[in-house]
Amino acid sequence: MIVVVRLVRELAKDFRYVEAIALSMGEGSTDQPRKHVKIIEFEQILTNLYKKVMN
Repeated sequence: MIVVVRLVRELAKDFRYVEAIALSMGEGSTDQPRKHVKIIEFEQILTNLYKKVMN
């Protein structure tokens, strides 16, 4: 049960970070510093979002 709670917390934290970056895409730059996350899929999403924000 504890492992599931930790996983859900990690997913929620990473999702909020991805959401913040995605919402700031229309501004042309982001105030969010680049951060690395533990979950590989979220890391790939963040990498793609930062590439799009910086272009």
